[in-house]
Amino acid sequence: MPKSKTLQKTSQWILPLLLLVYGGYRFWYYQQEKSLMKLDDRRVVLPECPPDPKSDREVLASALKKVEEARHRASVQKTNPQVWQKFAEVAFENQDYLSTLSALQALQKLQPQLTSRQKRLLGYSLKECGLAQSALPILREVLLAEPRSATAYVALSQCLSRLVKNEEAVEVLNQGARNIDITDVKGHDELAHEYEMHAEWEKALDMQKEAFAHSNSDPNIGTAVGLAMQNNQKVVEAQRLLEELVRRFPKHAGLHRQLGWVLNSYQRSDKSPKQAEHHYLMAVTLNPKDVMAWSLLGDICMRSSRFHASAYAYTHLLQVDPYNDMARMAVARSYMNLGLDASNITSISPGQRGIRDQAEYFMRTLRYQNPNSGNSMLQLPRHYFKFGQYVKGFHSLQSLYLIHKDKPEIPAEVSKLYKILELPMPLLPTSFTKKSVPTVRTLSGFQG
Repeated sequence: MPKSKTLQKTSQWILPLLLLVYGGYRFWYYQQEKSLMKLDDRRVVLPECPPDPKSDREVLASALKKVEEARHRASVQKTNPQVWQKFAEVAFENQDYLSTLSALQALQKLQPQLTSRQKRLLGYSLKECGLAQSALPILREVLLAEPRSATAYVALSQCLSRLVKNEEAVEVLNQGARNIDITDVKGHDELAHEYEMHAEWEKALDMQKEAFAHSNSDPNIGTAVGLAMQNNQKVVEAQRLLEELVRRFPKHAGLHRQLGWVLNSYQRSDKSPKQAEHHYLMAVTLNPKDVMAWSLLGDICMRSSRFHASAYAYTHLLQVDPYNDMARMAVARSYMNLGLDASNITSISPGQRGIRDQAEYFMRTLRYQNPNSGNSMLQLPRHYFKFGQYVKGFHSLQSLYLIHKDKPEIPAEVSKLYKILELPMPLLPTSFTKKSVPTVRTLSGFQG
């Protein structure tokens, strides 16, 4: 008898509780539906589209100004190795590899030999400038000094990839997977991302699962596991994991974004575009600077010919990243389909963009096939500068400078670029010869 009374009492409060939970869910769903309907409501004024920058010159100038400030501090404290170390790191972070090498040359004069950290900067800088053959022995030495560092394995693997030694590159990652500490969450994550670059999806998933197992259910790592599962065509398993994590971390934008992506994946026959939209919208509400979430939201609206909504999403993306070419083209296309004036959205038409990209591909191929050809050397950086792609042009010039410094037109082009940026021409690394064998103790003589 007492047992039946207990059951009666329990049923009295369970039913209202279930109704309350269901009501709360329906209210949330209705609010989301209202928010999505608002995207399609043409009475809602579209956000103002940021003007087309036309050129990323200011981005490059801003980065090189930071390098110049660090260079000035180092020149004031010429005998302080820590200041030169900081200069090298600032230059590397801002992708000024020539200045990184200059700082390392100065450090070489102040200390008997470079530290492991400095060698890594040296190897990375040479690799990024296309001198992977010179970087290889340096990065091997770094790995010998740091046999449990995932970063060292990734660096060496990337260098081997640049030399088109992909099997060796993957084997280095396999060694890293065996040797790093099992509790090294960041290390497993690094190896996973590099495995993905080689389309080694199963190994990438294994690494992410290992990282997640020791991360105390970190939602950032959980998001990466969901993506790795999706790449392995395990969308149902990914959905289960991400839904569980979303319940535990409802305010994590990355989880909502990844769950939306899985729900609408091309790999599944039972796509759920509406549910995907809800999660994309949650992601951008929680993190308005989530470029990927805005892009996925814009894409799903564009594919369903909801051009007001796609214009809304892609315009918000441009407010975060005004240099995003694809988003700018998408906004222009959405405007044209809405019958709105798109002339001020982009300074380059789709046709011109296609011509620009085809010419870039042709010049890159020509330079790869004939790296020492005088006729093709400066074509690529000049092409970038012509179309306002100064960051790409600077990177291309740095590689040319290291390989062809003996040709006067290369330093002249570097000097011309610094004048355009209204920055003083710095002293760049000296004493390069293509035939000399590089060593860690001397920075003179990098092999192209």
